[in-house]
Amino acid sequence: MPEIESGWNQGRVGQWIIQSGGNSDVILPATVLEVQAEINGADEWVMSVLEDGYRKSEAIPSEQKKLQKVIQELRNNKELEGCFDPRVVSIGPFHRGKPELEDAEKLKATFAFHFFKESGRDPKEFYNKFLELVGEAKGYYLDGSTDNYDDNTFAHMMFLDGCFILRFIDVVLNQKAEGLYMFRILGQGRVSMLVSDLILLENQLPFQVIRALMSIRYKEDEGENMIHSFFEKWYGLETTSKGQGRQDEQPLHLLGLVREKFIPHKKDYAKDRNAPHKALRHSFGSATELKAKGIHFKSSGTFCLTDVSFTSSFGYGQLTLPPIVSNLASKSLFLNMIAYEMAPNTYTELEVSSYIYFMNLLISGADDVIELRSHNIISNTIFSNEGVAKFFNTMALAVIDANVFILDDVCNRIEEHFTSKAKTWMAQVLHDHFSSPWTTVAFFAAMFLIILSFTQTYFQVFPRSTN
Repeated sequence: MPEIESGWNQGRVGQWIIQSGGNSDVILPATVLEVQAEINGADEWVMSVLEDGYRKSEAIPSEQKKLQKVIQELRNNKELEGCFDPRVVSIGPFHRGKPELEDAEKLKATFAFHFFKESGRDPKEFYNKFLELVGEAKGYYLDGSTDNYDDNTFAHMMFLDGCFILRFIDVVLNQKAEGLYMFRILGQGRVSMLVSDLILLENQLPFQVIRALMSIRYKEDEGENMIHSFFEKWYGLETTSKGQGRQDEQPLHLLGLVREKFIPHKKDYAKDRNAPHKALRHSFGSATELKAKGIHFKSSGTFCLTDVSFTSSFGYGQLTLPPIVSNLASKSLFLNMIAYEMAPNTYTELEVSSYIYFMNLLISGADDVIELRSHNIISNTIFSNEGVAKFFNTMALAVIDANVFILDDVCNRIEEHFTSKAKTWMAQVLHDHFSSPWTTVAFFAAMFLIILSFTQTYFQVFPRSTN
């Protein structure tokens, strides 16, 4: 783009100005030239910055989704250190070559051999077709992250990693014989950690690579159903068919596929984007405080993270929440789903981040955990009640942003109930006199004595006639 010089002929078209100079016409936003007029040719550096900014604004980034890295803000948080790095196996280019991941590399060729042995296909024939995917698969990774790999090296990595993922799932799910070999190499504890490695944001393959490999080994949807079944069993999710997840388009990677199981229904949450949002300035407190105000809890019975609702009647409120399992595997999964939502060039409604943000509002200590556990909202497998509270508090550190439109309606309803004096008074009466069978019996006994005393007094003042 030529420099802006005085003496050029200018013509305005709407908000744009056409400058003619020499043999070329340059179209610039009117605001650039207005700023130039104000500067009045003062500093060429300022004008070069403006021109550079204009050029960059015209360079529209590709809309193709990329396999992203964890943003630096999450990486810099000491409380989250180690939550985003593989501990057993490297998948893809981001963590390839780390010495601590070498043991799992020994398994990849073995698993690829058994994968093709059971398929009955010629690996050379398929590999030649697989090479056609290399250029497209490279395009799914961040610019510069695959520069050190020529096409052959990159294809080898995709080929071995994809075979390893599918064979590992098959071995664990169906207890194949080479599972014993895997346990000897890794040990049982690291096999469990390996599952968490498969859903790390920085440890992914493009799903089209996995799908291409499935096409030679499994019939129709058999391979994809196997993947769904594996993760449903591993994370304790209710069994769902492939069609029940949000399948608007092919998932970007395994992490995206698992995330869809927690958000099966796509919604537009923004009813009025200009309305004030109480979700960000509420006065209600944790679960135990809500209970004291007459708000009780109920499990939704589904694992959809957006199945959060609140109903209120006179003196009684009910907050319905989806159940969640608190353990190390779910912590890794949720943190990486949040990291996925926080990454550039991803388009989500921040459903997971919003859910963790809301749960963190409800949990400030062990008493809140006990209350939610009593209603089967939290299932705890390894942590103490204090540990479960820290489990949510730590995950909330990763939530840089949340979708207030998801939370708004529920927060507004809770706020209205929480601040209502009439409902609070009625809730206090119910809590004091009907919170247990003994207090209920005591209340009715006291009422009976009061009525009996009143009746006795009445007949003493107004005795019945002997007639």
